[in-house]
Amino acid sequence: VFFLFLDRLDCRKVAAIKANRLGESFLRSNKNTLWMHVLPARHIESNHVRGKGDFHCGWNRLIVEQLEQSTGDSFRFVEVGASLGGCSWRVLTSDDRAFALAVEPYKPAADAMRRTAFENGLA
Repeated sequence: VFFLFLDRLDCRKVAAIKANRLGESFLRSNKNTLWMHVLPARHIESNHVRGKGDFHCGWNRLIVEQLEQSTGDSFRFVEVGASLGGCSWRVLTSDDRAFALAVEPYKPAADAMRRTAFENGLA
């Protein structure tokens, strides 16, 4: 019960992604921080973002490798079942050539992604 109470104390709706987690191109062209909107409740991805200041994306290494190997003028990425869009945000903040489409049927999560995009100039 005590830990459930502590978990409720940190249910911020917006969390900062640490600058060392963002790509150089994002840092050069934008701010030093990406403000990510999360769900105001216990939620695995929201808790990860709030607690670690990093995107919740299990494919980080694979995405970075694909971006580095990409030789075209653009890099297109589709994330289906995106939740809060952790992998899409990783791609968009890593390379200027990146375009991402995140598909999420859960309206509160989709709304959080939209707010993140607008607030950070990525919409």
